[in-house]
Amino acid sequence: MGGMSEYKQGEVYLIEDKHVPYPQRSGKSLKLRPVVIVEDDTANTDDNIPTIMVAPISTTVHFRVPQDLEVSKSEASLKSDSRVQLNMIHPVRKDWLVKKIGIFSDERIKDIRVGLLTVFGFLR
Repeated sequence: MGGMSEYKQGEVYLIEDKHVPYPQRSGKSLKLRPVVIVEDDTANTDDNIPTIMVAPISTTVHFRVPQDLEVSKSEASLKSDSRVQLNMIHPVRKDWLVKKIGIFSDERIKDIRVGLLTVFGFLR
């Protein structure tokens, strides 16, 4: 073990909705939902650490909380306008990440970092 994986902050992956808080299931089938890696790259690349911190991305843009970050469908290969739910970050197993679909721009990654500082009360 001890190899190096290539997970980067700002990358967007699909994950089965059973692995995100408050999954939205329609019927019995599981859906793939986008999440963004929010953890710093230092821990992301260590294969001895099996988990990674992500924030869910929701396409339900009409229900918004102040900590959400609105993003357009042109960003990170998203299918529709969405919101990054920064108040719902949580760890997931790296092997639950099904497929990388895109990455946010450096500017958007900065927005995510500032948003997280606000969520935890380090910025007001």
